[in-house]
Amino acid sequence: MPENLKGHPIDRANDRPQFFDHPAMDRMMGIIMALSEEVIVLSDRMDRMQQIISEQSNLTNDDFNHIHDEADLQQKHDAFIQRIFRVLEEDINQHITNEDSK
Repeated sequence: MPENLKGHPIDRANDRPQFFDHPAMDRMMGIIMALSEEVIVLSDRMDRMQQIISEQSNLTNDDFNHIHDEADLQQKHDAFIQRIFRVLEEDINQHITNEDSK
């Protein structure tokens, strides 16, 4: 076992170090990290594509920022954030409901 993982309990089902109290949290963190890796790869590719297009056409980097209506972009961003945090919001609302019923 690598030195930096010593002292962490092992999730026997996966034979992996367990960092959180519940193994499902470790798996969820693994999913988040994998998605983060994908996002950075896509971001890098988009940056390269934008650079190539800018170099081979009359478009500038500024043109890419003004292709979409700012209000439309903000609406898309807000909807994206809402989808991401929907699960947390549902958990919080459930917790509030449970606390109010006590």
